[in-house]
Amino acid sequence: MRQIELEDALKIRFASQPEEFDRGVEVGMVAAMMAAGVATFERTVSADVEEPVRRLAEKLGYRIVPNPLSEGKTRLRLARASLRPQLRVVS
Repeated sequence: MRQIELEDALKIRFASQPEEFDRGVEVGMVAAMMAAGVATFERTVSADVEEPVRRLAEKLGYRIVPNPLSEGKTRLRLARASLRPQLRVVS
């Protein structure tokens, strides 16, 4: 049983569910954000979910940048591929 991030600072556990259920919820949360058209977002997921999320992100037009954390977790930053880089004039 692990904590699943629903939103920033909001986590939930499913005590009686198997590991596959937890992975499905994590992928589902990321998929819902992409389907809603959120331009840029971050999610902390288990490391074994990174590859399915990567495949889904490619199909839905998102770029993904993983940041491995401790304890088998990864922080994923996703952004729509159509977004242009945010540039600023620096004097």
